[in-house]
Amino acid sequence: MIPRIIGRSYAIEAEVTVPEGGAEGVLVAFADFIGGFALWVDENGLLNHTYQFLGWRRTSRRRRSRSRQAT
Repeated sequence: MIPRIIGRSYAIEAEVTVPEGGAEGVLVAFADFIGGFALWVDENGLLNHTYQFLGWRRTSRRRRSRSRQAT
């Protein structure tokens, strides 16, 4: 079960093992009729987060550099 995050601060934590050749894809995603979020690694190995509420408010963040441990 994923708690409601609308109008609240939240953090997503994950322990991920990346193979030598790198990887990309979705780590976690959730959505319903109100909105949702996704956390994924793109083709450049950068961590991305998107949050959307009611189809009109969308917030996206991208990590600027790759690192072994994100903060």
